[in-house]
Amino acid sequence: MERTAAVNKILVVVLMTCCCAASYASEIHHAVLVAAAGTPVEKFTSKELRLLYLGYPVTNGKRRFEPLINQSNKSTYQGFLQKVMFMSEQSYNRKLVTRVFRHGGERPSSYQQRAPLISELIQNTNAITFTTPEVAASTEGIQVVQ
Repeated sequence: MERTAAVNKILVVVLMTCCCAASYASEIHHAVLVAAAGTPVEKFTSKELRLLYLGYPVTNGKRRFEPLINQSNKSTYQGFLQKVMFMSEQSYNRKLVTRVFRHGGERPSSYQQRAPLISELIQNTNAITFTTPEVAASTEGIQVVQ
């Protein structure tokens, strides 16, 4: 009897852990690329996005876009690193520093707060960033690119 109760408690803990992990994982998967409303943007390939966010110049159509790194939501940022860049945060930062030292240039601008990020995105029509679909839908002045 006591053994059954202990097993039930363990099962409850395992199930709660799985539910929390599934919730976190589903939150990570959803990120969209956004730009200022009215900005003509063709769809980026995965390779173009990776190069762009590593600081290499990438033109799309006839525009040269500037990536903005959205760190205002940790899970969205981690999802971006995993699903777009295919690397950890440490690997990504190491590659950025290496590229800057070897080839020159600057690292993409990074934003810890959503308001300055959105402001820069709206003012600079060459800027793009990633965010959640909910933020994209509820923010005036930006459009989902892909």
